[in-house]
Amino acid sequence: FSSYIHNLEVNTFLEVIIYMFARMNNPECQVVYFIIMFIHSALKYHDYYFVLKPLAHVLICLGITLLTKFLLGRPRPLINDKVKRIFNCRSRETNNSMPSGDALQAANFAVILIYYYDFYYGLLAIPFVMFARVFYFCHFIMDTVVGAILGFAISIPLYYILN
Repeated sequence: FSSYIHNLEVNTFLEVIIYMFARMNNPECQVVYFIIMFIHSALKYHDYYFVLKPLAHVLICLGITLLTKFLLGRPRPLINDKVKRIFNCRSRETNNSMPSGDALQAANFAVILIYYYDFYYGLLAIPFVMFARVFYFCHFIMDTVVGAILGFAISIPLYYILN
């Protein structure tokens, strides 16, 4: 089933949308998210340190992701040169495939939005991120499933530990 998604060909407009989800959890976007959370926390709660808890979530999840990728050592899917993509997400990937760090961080960020901000719509991004990462040959489907499950399994208890 992963190869079916790997080999999908879509129009340019749809690929641009898919690309946004594929890159949603990259470090540059994460910095923007934390700037927004910092401003929101400062204005609404008058608490400049509130953003440190979500930041701890991201850093702990990142550490667990990198350790798990190293221990499992699963290689990334082979790129099919016959399938044309406008964007090359795969060129930025240098580590192993399992688990998907982007799916893990999408689940983690959904937990952050739910528990800290009472905003449930972050859950909607998870399947789109998972699909996009498979679409760009970065992962197999099970890599993203394991990543999302790990994201919830780490983030929910972490919320209660930090609070």
